[in-house]
Amino acid sequence: MCFQEELAVGTTSGVCVFDVNKKTVKSAYGTENVFSVAFNSALDYVLGFGEGKSVVLVDHRVGHEFLSPLGSHIATGSQDKTVRIFDIDERRCEDVYYNRRMYNVNAVRYTNDSQFIVSGSDDGSLRVWKSESSKKLGPLLRRERDALNFSNALKEKFRGVGEIQRIKNHRFLPRRLKNQIKMSATQRMAQQRRKEKALKENSVERE
Repeated sequence: MCFQEELAVGTTSGVCVFDVNKKTVKSAYGTENVFSVAFNSALDYVLGFGEGKSVVLVDHRVGHEFLSPLGSHIATGSQDKTVRIFDIDERRCEDVYYNRRMYNVNAVRYTNDSQFIVSGSDDGSLRVWKSESSKKLGPLLRRERDALNFSNALKEKFRGVGEIQRIKNHRFLPRRLKNQIKMSATQRMAQQRRKEKALKENSVERE
């Protein structure tokens, strides 16, 4: 549950947003059990972490997760033993952190400066991760700063090139996790096909 001027609640059938003043349901999203919810700092997005190993981000004006203090990224911990970072604007997973000894991740939090993410897992450990894995800690030399700015400018210029995006999005993942992702995708596709088939059959019956 997350309380602001509006109240967001995770339910067995998705996320409900209530208008506190009017005491009415403003909107509802999703179809699966949602364990945890949060608003972003501007109160225009609701984030829900669901039972189906999914993260739902919706504009409510029309596991565990935590929004970065800057409001630009989301960190999630899940039962697949990973910490994931999502870019809100691009709506995609930006990075995946994992450790061979890490168990189910049940809590994540950004530090106040958004530089680090702290995670807690069932193995009784707290781990600290960089919010940007490639970012160097500490002060940069001038040549390092110039090289970084040049690299970022090139990435921005050619961001629409498919091969650049493929390299940027590529992550080395353990085989176990790759298989889980593949299986989840297969299950989602099968579920979607069943829904489409049921809708088609209902439509035929009504005719």
